[in-house]
Amino acid sequence: MTKKPFHATVEEDLNRLHNLTLTEGQIATILYVMEGYIQGNDEYEDSFKVDVDNIFEVLEGAVDSFYESQRPDLGEDTTDYAECVDTLVEKLETAKRVAGVEETDRFLSALDDDPYKNIPNRY
Repeated sequence: MTKKPFHATVEEDLNRLHNLTLTEGQIATILYVMEGYIQGNDEYEDSFKVDVDNIFEVLEGAVDSFYESQRPDLGEDTTDYAECVDTLVEKLETAKRVAGVEETDRFLSALDDDPYKNIPNRY
């Protein structure tokens, strides 16, 4: 059997996109090695560093996109927290008027106390 030389029939195009299936671990390994390789050497051309940055962006973006798609859509938080605080203050003031200031203050101070203080030590 004789070996025949390989002659490419497809023109080389370094910007051709490919769809790949990689595991998250494989992506992490590639990024880890590339990051260590780049950080250890300052002699690379700017174009190489740009290529590496672009690869990082694509691979990290793929992982980020996956996790974004897994997160439930909670919608935008439109809560007016200042209004919520005002409502709570109004309710507290109403409770003070209805129950009497002393009772409300006693209730609030009980919330600050240790809830387990009345349990005997033997338990």
